[in-house]
Amino acid sequence: LAPGLLPSQGPPLIESRSATRLGGPPPPLPPLPPDLELERSAAAAANGFAPPQSPGGDVDAAEASLEASYEDFTAEELRLEKESEEALGQLEAIDAAVAALRLQLEVAKDDIESSNSELAQLRAAADSWVQAA
Repeated sequence: LAPGLLPSQGPPLIESRSATRLGGPPPPLPPLPPDLELERSAAAAANGFAPPQSPGGDVDAAEASLEASYEDFTAEELRLEKESEEALGQLEAIDAAVAALRLQLEVAKDDIESSNSELAQLRAAADSWVQAA
């Protein structure tokens, strides 16, 4: 072994893995669970997008049942559903803001009470100084 060189521990593992992957496409992603697939497709339909088809071109059972269920609703009904979800989200945000403001009001009331008691103590001390003088 020459000075300054490190001993070899075998072929580099990372290079051999990346060399095999660089020649081809990445592996496909696994399918979403049915409930997540329904949510994703519902959001796409509410935004006016058609649900995507699987890579092979055929629609799997979850997507087929989802498409069948969307045929029961008109575009107006889907739009109203989207609007109601947005309104509900805004209502929840407003409710959280009201709760935060109520807490701030409680803190302010507590501060006023403590300030009033301190002010009463100062007035009592001033009165006692006036009487002592």
